Amino acid sequence: MGWPPIQNGNNLNPNRRTLQTWMDPKNEHGQVEILQLKATQGGKLPNNPFIISKTIENTVGKIAAAHTEGKGERYVLKVRNHAHFEKLQTVTKLIDGSDVQIIPHPTQNIPSKKMVTAEDEPDVNITLEDNSEDSQVLMDEEMADRDLTSPTL
Repeated sequence: MGWPPIQNGNNLNPNRRTLQTWMDPKNEHGQVEILQLKATQGGKLPNNPFIISKTIENTVGKIAAAHTEGKGERYVLKVRNHAHFEKLQTVTKLIDGSDVQIIPHPTQNIPSKKMVTAEDEPDVNITLEDNSEDSQVLMDEEMADRDLTSPTL
């Protein structure tokens, strides 16, 4: 069996579960969920990443990954256990006493882009012109030239 393991026929997405559920009783290899750690209003994150690392380790143990964002003003935390995702959101102080806020990442938790076809939703009759602005549908130039009333969106 190659890497990454096939899950529901999709072996190309690294954010998917890396082990089948029956092989992962502690849910340490689940779907990636992304959090954002930032200082509360008027505060500043410590320059030493060890303080952030130790706070997270004391709270939930090891996480999948972490890196800075926004020139070091924020940290992105990637976890593979939903319980860790929920527990980290309750953290309000680092071990040095700095006030922080951990929230679900505002943009990186959005599901992958998907091509919707008429076969997927045969009962739904939508036109791209009417709904693209409200539902944030992205069109590339090739799609813009097509007949927008066709069954493939």
